[in-house]
Formats: sequence, structure tokens, C-alpha cells
Amino acid sequence: MRKIEKIISAMIVFLIFTAFTACASMNGISNVSSGESTLPPEIKINELPSGEQYPDSDWIVLYENTLYDVDYVPGVGLETYKSVHRIYRVFRNEQAFINNNMYFDEKTTFESFSARTIKPDGSSIELSEKDIYHFTQERKNQEYTKKDHIIAYSLPSLKKGDLVEIKYKSVSRFFYFSDIYFVQEHTPKLYSRFEIKIPNFIFDAGYEFSYKTKNISLPEPVFKKGFGDTGDRSYVWENRNIPKFKPEPLMGSELRYRGHVEMQLAYWNTWNGFARDIYEVTFKPVLDDMSTKDSQRIKSKVEDLTSGVSDTLEKIKILTRFVQTFGYSDTANYFGHAIKPNEIGLILDREYGDCKDHALVLTAMLREIGVKAHPVLTAAYDTSGVDPKFVTDIFNHVIVKVILEGGQTLLLDPTSRFTQFGKLPEMDEDTYILEIKPKNDEKDIKIKLEKTPVSSFSDNLIEKKVSGSIENGIFKYDVSVKFTGHAAEQGRYMLENADRISIEKIIRGDLLYYLYNAKIGDIKIENMNDTDAPLFLKYSLTLKLPENSGIPVVPVVFFNDPVYPNYVYSEDRTKPLIVPSVYSTLETYEMVFDPEKFTVSVPEKIEDNEFSEDDINSWKITVKNSSGRISLTAGFAQKGKKVETEKIPSLLKKVTGFSDLRRKMSMVSIIPYVEKPSPDVVIEDENKTDSTLEKAGEK
Repeated sequence: MRKIEKIISAMIVFLIFTAFTACASMNGISNVSSGESTLPPEIKINELPSGEQYPDSDWIVLYENTLYDVDYVPGVGLETYKSVHRIYRVFRNEQAFINNNMYFDEKTTFESFSARTIKPDGSSIELSEKDIYHFTQERKNQEYTKKDHIIAYSLPSLKKGDLVEIKYKSVSRFFYFSDIYFVQEHTPKLYSRFEIKIPNFIFDAGYEFSYKTKNISLPEPVFKKGFGDTGDRSYVWENRNIPKFKPEPLMGSELRYRGHVEMQLAYWNTWNGFARDIYEVTFKPVLDDMSTKDSQRIKSKVEDLTSGVSDTLEKIKILTRFVQTFGYSDTANYFGHAIKPNEIGLILDREYGDCKDHALVLTAMLREIGVKAHPVLTAAYDTSGVDPKFVTDIFNHVIVKVILEGGQTLLLDPTSRFTQFGKLPEMDEDTYILEIKPKNDEKDIKIKLEKTPVSSFSDNLIEKKVSGSIENGIFKYDVSVKFTGHAAEQGRYMLENADRISIEKIIRGDLLYYLYNAKIGDIKIENMNDTDAPLFLKYSLTLKLPENSGIPVVPVVFFNDPVYPNYVYSEDRTKPLIVPSVYSTLETYEMVFDPEKFTVSVPEKIEDNEFSEDDINSWKITVKNSSGRISLTAGFAQKGKKVETEKIPSLLKKVTGFSDLRRKMSMVSIIPYVEKPSPDVVIEDENKTDSTLEKAGEK
């Protein structure tokens, strides 16, 4: 057993350098005949379901059998052989089976692929090998080569009522096995069998297999254990009549709700073991074991950046800002560095890298000034719904954790150049993180999952002030928009490289539609690069007073509530509503005018405030109208991201009411007085006499 452990330990580092550079061999694919038309016994040819039984589905999965056969090959590592056999029945929309594409990464080599159309009489039409098309995307430099692959094919002579059979085998290599099997799909599944086979000797070598069923109730898998080292441990899930998964608008990632089984074969079973092993194979080779030359470069750069600065916190801020100036690029992932950072010197020369590269450089610099710092794995956006009790690789981002004297901690994202120092970007909030450390560092302290802090809606504020006036028939608005928190971060990314024309397009996109001819001027952006200060966007709007027409007090509305009732509504909705951001707005509009020349038109019932404190949304609108001046204030808050299913109907009703208020806001206008012309009046001459009338009559 010790010999196997040594082989595995030695191969882990080797695999980091080789697993991502081994190109997927498409030459090995062959069209293996599906054999006779005999179908698996689970399919009763005389009892096939009809389209009338499944009016909401274009086809169903009659049969699915997926097998993972795991083995360990000395000099190579873990190999996972995957065999998939699927049979569909097509009810309608057979055109959807034309132009099929299957995407595979470089770690996958295919041994065989075949497909056929089976007619109701039992005859079959095989997919010809000449009709299987291989596309290869190759990226290479002097050191690495990577190929991603696409298999494209179209099923022959497919009609309604036919069956479709697909089979393929593939092999992938990595230093541990991790995958997700989707029990539930977007179409019903009548029979599903999934099996994983693992040789006994792999467990003797220290590997452990774990699995977790999510979002669906399944019986425990049938377990069998073979004899001796060559025997396999087998886990089999077998299920029937699995309903289709119905995605719903704004429900978040499907992984949170779609029935699946997560599984992993690895040599750790705790977060502590995972964290320390990942550090050993990713950061240790380039951080702890960096070359003398790279170490000297870090030392020299730190001294140059922090010269004359004595405060430790200020040094951390300077170094963080320096690394954040590096561009973000995951180009190196295409050349063999999917999980291992690049060398320090290479990152400094390029001044770009992905999240691992940024975290590596910042960690090295912070350690150079004597600060305790470690890379931290995060599940950005927490798209999969992390289960703290199930140890597996669910991370997709790397940041840095700093521990100051006294135990105070700082979480820094060196890839987010517009995030306020000491804060995290929105994607890193309210998610799980895992500090990764060397195996010999504080071994008595067990590393556990932690949760990142979350900001309040009041921290992320868009504050707008619009003041308007009228002079010589010209309306002018001065607009000032102040962004703080995540709103400022997003605003800086939006405005960073925008020229004047682009900024005007952004402004016009928020104007009321009939102000298309307003002139935009005096554009100013303040505090663009000072992330500790609010971001300001200022500009003016001018337009000539339309003849005999009003002009709006509210020319531009910034509310960006994403909850559109007609999009979100579902009669039988079962999933919570997930909105993208937590933020608030405060908008003030004020217009001054000559009350002798203009009056104000205000719709009825524009002031509204129907919400409770526990609602995810809230708003308040107030209007003050006096002689020669009108002011309107609107406040809105998106206070949380998740709305439970039972609360969605009442939310949609309130959002509809709020949309009506927004419409009424745009109708508040200044209207000029127009003097009405006097009607023609015939005035009789009181001096006229009868004789005069008589004379007039004689004439």
C-alpha cells in the first residue's frame, strides 16, 4: 500500500503538468455498428408511449444507461471510462435532431460513437461514419498545445414516431474523479440506470468515494463489492418514470433545483484535507518553491511600491491596487494551466493573468512585507448551491485572505479593480470560501468553510438629482448621478473606456422616448479611479419648449427593477425568484418656472407607499407643488435577492402598481398658459333711430 501511495503522490504533481496538455484524440473515434435492432428489455416495443400522453414534450428518453469505469494506471493516474447508451422516442419537432453538436475538452479521448434511427417496423438506418464531422479548435505556443473538440452529426430519415439510439465511449484522465449525473432532464425519462465501478485497490491506496443526491428523492444505490484487488466496488442507481425538469424565469442556476447526483473519488474526505492537498498541487510549486530570481523580483517591486510608507494597512492597500491594475486574461488556461498559476516572473512581465495569477502575486507581495496571507478558493455567485457537508471541488474563483495582528481579517479580490478597498465585489458576497494552506502550516488548525459577508441595499445606492429651469422658451435640466458601493463598481466598468458618443448613448437610453431631440452637454465623470470615493456622472439636457405642449419634470428614470410580471409569472410556479442585485435608488426632481406663464399637471394618486418592511422591494414617492416650483422624490430599494415562491404573486402585484407609478411620474409636466381668443360679438348702436333704420331699408 505504501508503494501505491508513493506512486500516487508522485503522479499528482506530474498530472498537473500533463493532464491539461494531452490532446483529445479524435482519430480513435469509429462508427461502431449498433448491431441488430434488438432493444433493451426495458423497452416494450408494443407499449411505446404516444405524443398524446406527453403533450408538453417533443420527445422522451425511453432508456438511458451510463457507466463510469474508473481505474488507476501507473505513470498516467486515474482514468475514467465513460459509456453512454440512450434511446429516445420522437413525438414532434424531429427537426431538433438535425445539426446535433457534442462538445468535449482536451482531457477527453473518444473510443467510439454511433447513432441510428429506428423505424416503427423495427428496421434501422445507421449513421454513416462519413456523416460524423469533427471540428478541432487548437491553441498552442512554444510549450503547450490544447485542442477542444466538437462532434457534429444529423440523424438520417428521422420522422415522428421513430426511435433514436445513441452510443458512445470516452476516457478522461485527471488526478481525481468528480462529476455530476443529471437524473432529471428537460424531457421525461422512463428508465434510467447509472453505475460507477471502482477497483478495490484504489481504496487501499487512500482514495475515498462519496456521493450526494440533490433536488430529487432517490433510493440508495445498490452496492456490490468484488473480491481481491482486481475486483470492483459497484454503485448502481436505477430509476423509472422521472418527470421532466421545468425551468422558470429568474430562478437562478438549475443546479440548485434540477435532480442530480454529485460524486467524487479523491484522497480527501474533509475540507481541511481538500484545502491542503489543493495548495500542494497548485500554489506550492510556484509560491513556496519560487525561484531565487522571482523572489528577488517580488522583493524589489514591493520595496519600490511601498518606499516611504510605514503603515501596514496602507502598504496592503498599495500592493492590492497594484495587482488590480493587471489585466484579466485566462489565455493561459488554454495552454496547460487550468488549475496551476503561472510563474511569478511571467505574470509580472505580462501584467495580466487569471484569478489564480492575481492571487499568487498579491500573496507573495503581502508575505514580503511580513503580512500573513493565503490564497482562498471561492464559489463566485454560488451558482450550484454549496453543500457544506459534502466535500467536493465546487470552487470557481480565487481571492486572498489577510490576517492582521490581533486577528482581524481582510478579504481581497485582486482581479476586481473597481472594488472599494476592504470590500468584496458582488459576485464574492454571501458565498462560501476555503482558505488553502501548506500541509505543514498550522496543522493543528483545521480549515473549514467560511461564509463571506453581504452588503446591504443601502450600501449600494444610486442617488440622482435633477434640477430644471425655463428661460426664453428653452428648458434646461442639470443632472447629477452619484453611485456608491456595487453601483459605483458597475458604473466604473461601464464608463471606463467609454468615449463621449458611447456615454451619450448610455444617457439617451434612459431618457423618456419623446425627448429624443434633447441636446446633451457638460458631461463630467468624477472619481473614476478613486474607488474609495463615490462615482459621479454629471450632464445637462436642453431642448426648446414645444409649441402648446408640456415638458416633463422627470426626463430620465434610473429604476432598473428586473422583475417584469409577464416574464416572471407562471401559474404553477414552484421555484423561488432570484434577482441579480441588491441596491437602492433615491431620485429628486425639481423644476422652477414662472407661475404667470406656466402651470403644473400632476396625475391623481401618484403618491404611493404600499409595502411592508419584510417585502423584498419597497418604494416611496412624494410630490410637493407650490407656486413656481415643483419637486418630486422617488425612493426604491431592492432589499434581497431571493423571493420565496409563496410571496411571488403579491410581489408581482406590487411591481405592477409600481410600474404604473413610474408611468405617472413621466406624466408630471409643466404646461404653458395659452390665452384663449375672444369670440366675435356684434354690438348694436344705441344712437340708431327708427328713421335711420327706415332709410337703411329704403336703400
